[in-house]
Amino acid sequence: MDPDVNPVKGEFETGYLRVSLRQRLLNCENSDLAPVFKRWLPSNQPVLEAGAGVGIWVAWFVKNNWKTVGLEWSETLCAKAGKKIPGAFFTAADMRFMPFTDGAFGSVVALGSIEHLSEGPLRMLSEFRRVLGKDGIAVITVPCNGPLRRVVRSVKSPLRMIKYSPLFRKITGKPFLEGKNLRAALRETVQDWAAEFHYDRSGWHFYEYQFTASQMRAFFQEAGLTVIEESVIMADSGIYNTLRGLAGRYDPVSGRVFLSATGKIIKRFFGTNATGHMLCYVVGKG
Repeated sequence: MDPDVNPVKGEFETGYLRVSLRQRLLNCENSDLAPVFKRWLPSNQPVLEAGAGVGIWVAWFVKNNWKTVGLEWSETLCAKAGKKIPGAFFTAADMRFMPFTDGAFGSVVALGSIEHLSEGPLRMLSEFRRVLGKDGIAVITVPCNGPLRRVVRSVKSPLRMIKYSPLFRKITGKPFLEGKNLRAALRETVQDWAAEFHYDRSGWHFYEYQFTASQMRAFFQEAGLTVIEESVIMADSGIYNTLRGLAGRYDPVSGRVFLSATGKIIKRFFGTNATGHMLCYVVGKG
């Protein structure tokens, strides 16, 4: 399999399997998000985490005495998380059609989960608004399409299109890729949004969007949600995910990025708002 290998994803998945629940909870406590949750969630319960994965943040919420429900599309993940995390409830469902009554939750948390549908996040945001109580809030993070990523993408995207084109592969003697080509996958996304793709044996597929702050504000407005707080977080992770090994290294045990000299120079020159990995929002019902 010839397409770009993502070492960030590989390091995360390999390390994640050997990191204890205790260490992962400590990583949550030391994250940029912990202060946001401590400031906003205690008076907005119960909590729904939409896109809970294996439930690490749900475990952290339960540890901090917040009534929490984790929602994930995978029945297998929900079953495993339910066994490992006493006191939490998990349910398998689509975030666009959640099986909860109107106003059932004091808060909704969605951490890097609403950017993975090619149609965009609007339907999910509308569902978040529906299940929030009258004075409820949502804490939402999405990948940030900041200046650093835009510069790198402007160089990387056309080169990738050439690298994986049939003509280039024929000239260079590389094997042709099976399944859907990259141009076809690109046509299935919204062209005004920055899309990322992955490749498997069936071809290229959409993976996620990276959004700008102005795009997110427009989504919230259309969904009837009001922005209370907006920030750019995880600057080191943003630099590493964009530039990979050039910028430093990722430690899967601590969940931290250790920047190289190059990474530190980029961080100092651009600043957090330009290099941050995620946009973080606290929103309420408009």
